[in-house]
Amino acid sequence: MVTREVGTDGQWVTITELGDRRLRREHAAFAELFEQPSRPLELKGQVTTGMGEGRHYIALDGYAQQFHDYLGYTPYPGTLNLELDQQSVRARTALTQYEGIAIDAWESEDRTYGSATCYPVLLRFDSTRTDRAHIIVPDRTHHDTSQLEVIAPVRLREELGLVDGDTVTLELGVDR
Repeated sequence: MVTREVGTDGQWVTITELGDRRLRREHAAFAELFEQPSRPLELKGQVTTGMGEGRHYIALDGYAQQFHDYLGYTPYPGTLNLELDQQSVRARTALTQYEGIAIDAWESEDRTYGSATCYPVLLRFDSTRTDRAHIIVPDRTHHDTSQLEVIAPVRLREELGLVDGDTVTLELGVDR
């Protein structure tokens, strides 16, 4: 994780790319434990077409009732899928510093469904915006850290005129 060069005038110690990534992960973990977010978190991502699974899960009664109770709305049955830019992938580690809303796991007759955390966001695209949206982070997901899903009481693609490839900005920790 470090390289060292010894010369006649001393030695030079440099952190490698692997070491830098490890230090950043460790810093983010400690920051999550000990620091309160001091400024809004901004994430940017391109709209992508998902696999359609969000539509199924969001509409299930066990989740829909909790969304209504905890978020104050029944979400449109589907999610807005975003592919984060590289800077936002790194910044996403700070997401857990913000107050999330827990959505509990639940069971049907056939199976169990995992829990999730929702984070209120201001979503901006060009000159339009909506502050009635939440990032949803399921505990069970096939998405990696470069992908996010957003829920809202409306179909965000229609409400904001979004198409695949459009870049949207999400802001957490802002006065809405």
